[in-house]
Amino acid sequence: MNPHPHVRRYGVRVSRSAVIMLAAVGLAAAPVTSAVAETPPVSGCPAGFQTLSVATLTGIGYRVPGFVDDPANGGNGDGVVCGKPINPTRTAQLCGTPCGVPVLYLFEDNSLTPLH
Repeated sequence: MNPHPHVRRYGVRVSRSAVIMLAAVGLAAAPVTSAVAETPPVSGCPAGFQTLSVATLTGIGYRVPGFVDDPANGGNGDGVVCGKPINPTRTAQLCGTPCGVPVLYLFEDNSLTPLH
């Protein structure tokens, strides 16, 4: 049994009331944090992916978005795809030389519904 009404951690004395106050502040801040982390507006794309135009991407040299969006390949054919940029270090590992496009993306069709 500890005869002192204080908790000693890492050489710092902390009163129980201070610990309770910090916990209460943390709980009060939780709703603010969750509001910031809410799901973005419905775009059909998973979190972390950008909504991109197939026509725009095709115009600057991308070929994969048209393939991904094509209904013959499982896409919905609406001219929009989801793209997640691959970081430059990984891009250099994948391509070895310049890739021929400004940003290398991981592409998916924008087919997610609110039920996903």
